[in-house]
Amino acid sequence: MKHEGPLLFDLRRGRPTTREVAAAVRAWGAAALTAAHARADSARYQEVTCRSALNAVAGMPFRWTLNPYRGCTHGCHYCFARRYHRQFELGAGDEFASVKVGVLMAPIVPGFSSSRAKPERTIKAIADHGARFVGCSVMHLEEGTRAHFMHFIEREFPLMRPRFERLYAEKHPPEAYRQQVKAMVRALERRYGLDAGPVGDASRPTRPSPHEAGDRPVQVGFAW
Repeated sequence: MKHEGPLLFDLRRGRPTTREVAAAVRAWGAAALTAAHARADSARYQEVTCRSALNAVAGMPFRWTLNPYRGCTHGCHYCFARRYHRQFELGAGDEFASVKVGVLMAPIVPGFSSSRAKPERTIKAIADHGARFVGCSVMHLEEGTRAHFMHFIEREFPLMRPRFERLYAEKHPPEAYRQQVKAMVRALERRYGLDAGPVGDASRPTRPSPHEAGDRPVQVGFAW
């Protein structure tokens, strides 16, 4: 029986590897990617052959992540992926049905997205759209990324640089600070009826009633 529609996994050979794409860009620039397709966001996408799109992770409320593409159109100055870019010698409202799906808020950037109001708006939207849990991580600065990020802060937000220098004396901010941010997220998670729960539990937690949550303030205070 001949299959007429698109395949979920197309195992045919012929697509280049990521390293082959990187080599072509180094040699001839992005124009060398003649098979890349322009999309609505004006970026061009090149299909590649990869060894695996699944990645085992630790320290998160889930065990695997799926990376459907490499690269990003945001170009965040703090992005840890800049160091991996250098490995290729390149410049540094639907319901989720019955699948237990969560949303990872990462990274939370001190001074920019760490104030309570911003995570609260995000967590409320996550709960309203049917996700079951929230994960979070505070920004860390890899070697090679830290200098770029600090240069950006010095140029655009010079008054914030001394705080970032103190907070990021090492790759990660102090453990006490990270725990304070996570405590704030956990409090907001409870407020909007989200709970990581046991792995494999597909039951959705009950949203708290107005008498249980309502406008009751959540006291979490810390200085970034």
